[in-house]
Amino acid sequence: MLGVNDAALEFSPVHVPLEEFKQNMIEMILHVRDPSSKSYSPETKIVLITPLPVCEPMWEDNCLKRKTRMDRGESFTKKYVDATLEIGKALGVPVVNVFDGIKKEIKISKSKLLSEKSTTDTRWLGYNEFFLDGLHLNSKGNDILAKLLFESIDKNFPELQPKKMELFIPSAAEVIKFQHIQNLAQRNSLKSKL
Repeated sequence: MLGVNDAALEFSPVHVPLEEFKQNMIEMILHVRDPSSKSYSPETKIVLITPLPVCEPMWEDNCLKRKTRMDRGESFTKKYVDATLEIGKALGVPVVNVFDGIKKEIKISKSKLLSEKSTTDTRWLGYNEFFLDGLHLNSKGNDILAKLLFESIDKNFPELQPKKMELFIPSAAEVIKFQHIQNLAQRNSLKSKL
């Protein structure tokens, strides 16, 4: 995810101001796309991935355990999400909006949880199903990210679908056949020496 650390709050040493973030992202894309660039690579496919949502209470607990200051906020991160979407649109680069994708799944999860039990504090309900610590995805969250990324690749770069890609390594069956041939050759070599 481009910009996950950049979207830290202003006091954080890893924070990158929004305008600088935008410029950096544009430069990285043009670095590959511009024919005058030393790194020009017309065959390279680019997909942007937005920053993730932030479960502030979970991340705050994590920060307290590490004795660090709470340095992320979901509404602040959303500015970086919007910037990523704008840049993708302006430069014709597909964007995986994992922020909205995870939020959609959280909403579904929240709905199920609310039907099972009543609670008054629902703002952050459901986030723990997708995050390890409020900032980093757990396996369920990563499954959503992977699904969204594969959908984007299928839609924007169908030639990169696994079923359409050439296999560059031998299959297991070919390796076994080769090993069998080698074993036979070794046995025949040993027999001829006897």
